[in-house]
Amino acid sequence: MEEGGVLAAETMMEEDLVRCGEVGLLRDELACSSSVEPRFPFADEGVASMALSIPLDFKIRGGRRKHLLREAAKLLGLPEEVAETPKKAAQYSSGILKLLP
Repeated sequence: MEEGGVLAAETMMEEDLVRCGEVGLLRDELACSSSVEPRFPFADEGVASMALSIPLDFKIRGGRRKHLLREAAKLLGLPEEVAETPKKAAQYSSGILKLLP
């Protein structure tokens, strides 16, 4: 693990979750047109709490981020080349930033 260790990584993930609620979800909701109802299933308190309770070595293994999600995707039949695609911030790949004033 890089400088700071497990505790630093877990703290950073918790802070990211808080920022997501304060900034990301509001931005995403503003970007939706009046005819689109936004849905945020991963913002559910139970889902977030469960995600925070997963040990770090299930999330990051051998420097590979999103380990658990990638393995679950493969078990569900997603091709390996898709499951192993590098992470890309949704706001950049979705074009959502172009919709905001």
